[in-house]
This record gives sequence, C-alpha cells and structure tokens, in this order.
Amino acid sequence: MIALLEPILLLAGLMMIVSGLLLYGVRTQDWRSLMVFWRPTVAFQAREYFLYKLGITVMVIGLFARLYNHLGFA
Repeated sequence: MIALLEPILLLAGLMMIVSGLLLYGVRTQDWRSLMVFWRPTVAFQAREYFLYKLGITVMVIGLFARLYNHLGFA
C-alpha cells in the first residue's frame, strides 16, 4: 500500500506547488520572479500560498513514505 501511495503523494505535491506558482504567474504576469526564486520578490495571495505550502507538506509526507518503504518497514 505504501509503495502505491509514495508516487501519488510526490506527484500530487508537485502538482500543487506548480499550480500555486502558476496562479501567481497568471495573476501578476511576473514570470521572472518565479525563475529567480531566491530573491524575495514573490508576494503570494492566500490561495496561492496555501497551495504552495500544502504541496510542500504533501511532498514531505511522500518522502517519508519513500523512506519507510525503502527501509523495509512495509
């Protein structure tokens, strides 16, 4: 079960992160800020920030599932 859940969580998290960034890009038309993400020029709205942080959280859970699966607990 964990082996199936792992790629689903990783892909779902990646899709949430990309959708949050795309929402920001479409709203502001500031695509350059997304390319140089180490500069603090991105000002997310609440929905964009929520999707971005939720995507990171889901990806971390997916990484823990991967670790759990590969250490032989499953």
